[in-house]
Amino acid sequence: MNINDFRIEKNSDVYSQSEKLVRFIDEKAEQNTPKKIIRAMSDATDIPDDVIKFEFKRFLAINHNFQIGKFDKFFKISNIFLYSLYYFITLIFICIFSKKRKEKEEVDIIFDEIFSTAEIPRILKIKEKFNSYKIISNFALEKNFNHMIHSKHKGCVRNFLFPKIYKLFILCFYKIFKLSLLEGTNFIPFALDVLKKTFKYETIFQQVQAKFLYQERHYTTSAIKNFLFKKYGGKICCCTQRVLIHLGRTSFFICVDIFFSFGNQSASILKLTGSNIKKIIPIGSVTYNSAWIESEKIPTPKYDVLYLGGIRVPFFSTDVNYLNNYYEQLNWLKKLKKDFPSLKIAIKHHENHDYFDNREIQIMKNSGIETIIKSKEGKTNYSYGFANNALIRLTWASTMGYELIGHGLPCYYLDPNLENVSFLHKENYNKIWRIESYLKLKEKVKNIIDKKNIEPTYDKNDFCLDSQNVANRIFDALK
Repeated sequence: MNINDFRIEKNSDVYSQSEKLVRFIDEKAEQNTPKKIIRAMSDATDIPDDVIKFEFKRFLAINHNFQIGKFDKFFKISNIFLYSLYYFITLIFICIFSKKRKEKEEVDIIFDEIFSTAEIPRILKIKEKFNSYKIISNFALEKNFNHMIHSKHKGCVRNFLFPKIYKLFILCFYKIFKLSLLEGTNFIPFALDVLKKTFKYETIFQQVQAKFLYQERHYTTSAIKNFLFKKYGGKICCCTQRVLIHLGRTSFFICVDIFFSFGNQSASILKLTGSNIKKIIPIGSVTYNSAWIESEKIPTPKYDVLYLGGIRVPFFSTDVNYLNNYYEQLNWLKKLKKDFPSLKIAIKHHENHDYFDNREIQIMKNSGIETIIKSKEGKTNYSYGFANNALIRLTWASTMGYELIGHGLPCYYLDPNLENVSFLHKENYNKIWRIESYLKLKEKVKNIIDKKNIEPTYDKNDFCLDSQNVANRIFDALK
């Protein structure tokens, strides 16, 4: 089947959708044309076929639109000339801004993909465990940090790039272009993605060699990155769980040696995602440690009910019920305020929340519920201070729910009809924290207020280990 003809019905079960997608991608990678494309990219980059094949699978998964059940439009063959132009412009840009290779530096650990100053505190305790380190960022850090800037593919090493000019500009492009036409699918973006990753990590790992490679984002792991890291002497690539595992474009075909999860069960769903992970090791939450345990505690207003919001909720839609259920549980908050008018209720969004949902705004209009986005307290403690200071904590799909439960602070997931399977899955360990109807929510709130609420026995470590010693656990696992 052509990639552009593939469809997933959004009224089907999310697990079925996931299995169908993984099966299609696995089968696609074994077909004649993709195998020739993989071989061409392997020849162009000197990276083994099996590595390029896994990168191909990852590329397809990332570019599958889970909201509509189709692959993204750029795969249409009508886009091949536009992306061919982009291919050449990008390669010319990389060549123009390439540089000579710098002297090699050897360190114990590389911290990759540091894209904001907010990420620096999360690695401080970890880097202290090692004798030497290097941070790879896309912006300049303070001088006391040993870091390398790699931004917009400037500064790629010429010794790798220039000998391959003919292969890249003529031979490789011709093969991918021809095979795309034969398949009726635009594979030029995949070819360019492979080349950009190869140039980037050849550049980094030729100049900085380490035993360990660490990154936060599981959704940007790469088989190419792992291969090149080990080509230059690296031993272990690892990443940490930063968010709940979502059965959408962010969690399929992860490639890493060690996945450091929040808790014993918090990453169990990865078995459905076609990922290549050698070990899953629970360690707790790096973010909870840095923004709360190791951070100055800033006093926050106290709320009876605090709802922990998410980021760009429509982006994570995976089935026909998802958005309706999301807005339904927001209406539950509105009803709760009417039924318990004396309760002080607030919605606390992420500090970097940048998506203004008009439908949410309309639901909450004149409801008496406060909405908090930016806050002076949140600059230091994110939403943890608000959560720790609240009587009742609720959410739709916030990662913080698992972190709080793991640290002994109950947090309930509002889940109409128990249908939020893409985030909460079909797991038994989290059922006691899912509220499937407004009547159940109302009863739960009343019992907590009246101090009659009795929680069933549960294992906190299933959700998140105590995060006091996350740096030690990471160090011990690697060393």
